[in-house]
Amino acid sequence: GGGMGGGGAVVARTAADETAAAWEEHQKLNRKALLRPHGIRFSLQVSSHSQHELVLAWTFPESSPGDCSAWIGLFDAAAFDWCRGAPRPRYVRYKPLSSAKHAGVVRWPSKLLLGLPDGEYLLSIDTGSLLGGRGAGASPDYCVSQRLRVQDGAILAIVGYPHAAFLAPSFLAPSPDRGWLNLGGGRAAPPGISRAGAAAGGARRACRAGGRGGGEM
Repeated sequence: GGGMGGGGAVVARTAADETAAAWEEHQKLNRKALLRPHGIRFSLQVSSHSQHELVLAWTFPESSPGDCSAWIGLFDAAAFDWCRGAPRPRYVRYKPLSSAKHAGVVRWPSKLLLGLPDGEYLLSIDTGSLLGGRGAGASPDYCVSQRLRVQDGAILAIVGYPHAAFLAPSFLAPSPDRGWLNLGGGRAAPPGISRAGAAAGGARRACRAGGRGGGEM
């Protein structure tokens, strides 16, 4: 007595089962993106510098910056709070990124530093016509470099860490209980949380883990 009649016991799916199934589906949906040789993130970082010149390493995972009329902008770091998801302000200097490749290096010459007020600055890629020009939205939509500490038109120091931005998911998962698939982490956003909200949470976690976007180490 006490046993289940008929078909026997039903084994309940565990949270681990759901996670594994979501990850498997994520890999199938985004197979092309996951196999990209340069990854799935827009990134920009100072790889070397002198007092008057920067060498920037960048990645552009979709199309190419030249085809999309992309550009690199220099922004006053005091004019916006990346850590709280703020959109970028207007650039103070910019340089076209005209390469036909998905990754490379570009020099930021001294003439683009002359006349700047003393302070700290960030560099960021605007993707031009790709994805509506990432960088117009909240901070998870755009990558930032380390901060440049500038005085009298010269670079005194590079501080903090660069932060990349993930290529947007190609489409949303159809299942309402799974929400959307995050191309960077393979996890669904919790019910009731928008993609933008979840991404902003990721930016805040990055700030806590590694300092401000382009912030102090």
